[in-house]
Amino acid sequence: MSSTQEMSYSIKESLKDKVTHPLLGSFIISWFFFNWKAVYFMLFANHDSVYKLKTVSNIYSDIWLNLILPLISALILGFVLPWATALFTRSAARANEFYLNSQPLHYKKHSLTIEESNKLRDLYLTKDTETQSKLDEYRAELDKTIEECKSRIINIKDKYDKKYLLLAECKLAESLIESSLVLNQQLNLKILQHFFDNLSDGDSCYAILEKEISLPNYELRNAYERLRSLEYLVDLANEEHDDAPVGITDKGIKHICDMKNQAISHSIN
Repeated sequence: MSSTQEMSYSIKESLKDKVTHPLLGSFIISWFFFNWKAVYFMLFANHDSVYKLKTVSNIYSDIWLNLILPLISALILGFVLPWATALFTRSAARANEFYLNSQPLHYKKHSLTIEESNKLRDLYLTKDTETQSKLDEYRAELDKTIEECKSRIINIKDKYDKKYLLLAECKLAESLIESSLVLNQQLNLKILQHFFDNLSDGDSCYAILEKEISLPNYELRNAYERLRSLEYLVDLANEEHDDAPVGITDKGIKHICDMKNQAISHSIN
C-alpha cells in the first residue's frame, strides 16, 4: 500500500516538474496560441465528438502548427527573450551610470571655488546684518511713533476731560435751562448736578432735591433709579442699601455736558 502511494506521489511530482519546466510551459502556451481555433472548435462546436475529431485531424493536423512553430516560439521565449531582457537591462544600467558620472563634469563648470564660496558667505552675512540693523531701526522708530500717538491720545483725552469738567462745573441760569430743556431733562440735570457737586447718599439727595423741586418723593426716586439703571450714577461702596454713598460716573458727567451744551446751543439759535 505504501509503495503504491509512493509511486503515485513520485508520478505527480514528476509531472509537476515537467509541466512547470520553463521550456515545456512556453511550448504549451505557444501551441495554444497557434491552435486556438481547433481548441475552440472542440469545446464549443455543435457536433458530435466523432465529427469533431475527423474535422480537427483533417484541417488542423499540419506539423508546422502543431510542432515546429510552437517549438520555435518556445525556444524564443525560453532562451532568446531572457537574453534580450538581460542585454536591455544591462544597457539601461550602463546608460544610467554614464548619466550619473557625467553630471559632475557638467556641474563642475558652474561650481564655485572655496575662495568664491567664502566671499559669497561673507556677503550674505554682511547683508543679513545690515538688514537686521535696518529692521531694528524701523522697529524702534515704529515703537517711538506708537508711544507718541498714545501720548497725544492721552493728552487729547485729558483736554476733553478738563473741558467736560469745566462745562459740568459751570452754572447755567434757571431760565435758560427751563426754556431749552424738557421737564424730564431738567430733572435729570438737577439730580446729576447735585451728585457732581456733592458726594451724597440717596436719602440726603431726596431731602435736598425735594426742597428745590416741587415733585412728589416717588417721582424723584423713579428718576433717581432710572439714572442709576443708565449707569449715570453708581454706588461707591458697591452696596445696595439706601445709606450707601452714591457718586456720578464719567458717563453721567458727559450727560450733564450734553444737556448744558444743548441748552446753550438752543439759546444761541
